[in-house]
Amino acid sequence: MDTDDDGKNELVFEKTDTDLDPASNFSFPTITLDEDDEIESLEWDSYPYTITDIVVKAGPDCEHTSVGQKMSGSVTPSNGKAIGNIRFCATAPVIRPLYQANAGGGFTASNGDQWDPLTDYLVAGGNNTSSHGQPSSIDSSVPSGTPSQIWETERWDPGSGDEMQYEFPVPEGEQAEVRLYFYDGYGGTSFVGDRVFDISVEDQTVENFDIIEAYGDQTGAMKSFTVTSDGTIDVDFTHVVENPQINAIEILPLES
Repeated sequence: MDTDDDGKNELVFEKTDTDLDPASNFSFPTITLDEDDEIESLEWDSYPYTITDIVVKAGPDCEHTSVGQKMSGSVTPSNGKAIGNIRFCATAPVIRPLYQANAGGGFTASNGDQWDPLTDYLVAGGNNTSSHGQPSSIDSSVPSGTPSQIWETERWDPGSGDEMQYEFPVPEGEQAEVRLYFYDGYGGTSFVGDRVFDISVEDQTVENFDIIEAYGDQTGAMKSFTVTSDGTIDVDFTHVVENPQINAIEILPLES
């Protein structure tokens, strides 16, 4: 993925075929077309982007304009000759997370993203941490490129005092995806039923959430919620068995 001069991500799909005919039909299964066969969305590195400004080109370096605004169907390069590589290019808005907060404190990820300390958004409870190293496996729910640093430390809420609560200011009416990252590496909660708690994200509640039951022991995982903000996105945890815990919280904007 490259960023072009107007600040948009350039997403490139490539088909390589040394015997490719200029009018060959082919398609990419990760692309969603609308009822008019125009590009509606595509998936790149496990993250869905919505295409709003389509520039489709064909050629070894995307320098030739194709005959249509489609990423599936027949394509004839403007030079009229068959070429070994055809690359379809589309531009999409740069989508930046609203918040990235880590239980173990702030850090800069390898892609340049700055993660804040999770305590910056803590409004009640949950001021204890534990470190259990890296998980043995990563669940498929975790997006590609998630930094490994988030698994190093968990923040947990003791049984006494207020329940653990976080607040993230987001303008009223805006939709967002809230990603909660969990890794239960504590040896005392390795079995189903050892650690159970309720999760509330805005008006959505998951009761009796059990990390081990959902994802397995020694596994890093992510649970996602799609919400509409009322001005503040609230993420709350409530005790059931043992202590609620969280490794990181990430919030990304969605189209309204």
